[in-house]
Order: sequence, then structure tokens, then C-alpha cells
Amino acid sequence: MAAPISLAIAQRELAAASYELTLTATLSADVDDLSLRLDKKTQTFGAHRKGDVLTMTTTVDVAPGQGMDAIGGATLMLGARKLTAAIAQRVGTPAKQPAATVVDVPGIGQVSGGKQ
Repeated sequence: MAAPISLAIAQRELAAASYELTLTATLSADVDDLSLRLDKKTQTFGAHRKGDVLTMTTTVDVAPGQGMDAIGGATLMLGARKLTAAIAQRVGTPAKQPAATVVDVPGIGQVSGGKQ
């Protein structure tokens, strides 16, 4: 069963290499307990109702010219069931794409892979 929650991460650049991240969680069912995680922070919200929208915000620093993958998550309890959901968002410079590789395969011709 998928967790009855929708997650989104928004980012806002504060200064060179410093970003504010906001994790937004929207519930699609009543829950007995809810915790959100973003970067290295966890916040517990307790019981909430279907349709509730909860947020948490943190600030991260990214080395100049670098980027990072921010990971957000939710853990919720529905009765005795513990369910989880996660989301990733690239912050700062996009990850580098692998270079294209072209191989000449006898009998087939050129085959390429990766970014072109």
C-alpha cells in the first residue's frame, strides 16, 4: 500500500551556494502520527486529518560549483501500519551527465549510449 501522502520540495537561493528548502506534505487520509524529514532534520507533527498540508523548512549550503541531492521523507502511522514516502530534489548545480559512448559493433554498426 502506498502512503496516503504527496510530497514536494521547493528551493530558493538565499545567497551564493546557500539554499532554503521547504518540504510540503499533503495528506490524502487521516493519520495517527506523522513525521517529516528533510536533509538532516526531523519534525514530528502527531495526528492530522485528510487534506491537511504541513511544511518544514531548512537551509543547506552547497560548495560553489557543486550540487547536492536533498532527500525529503515522511513516516506515518495508520492504525498499526507504519508507512513511508520519499522524494529527492537536486539543489544547486545539476548533476553532470555521462558523456556519450559510441561503439562500432561488427555486423551492427555504431551503437551509442549516454548523453549525446
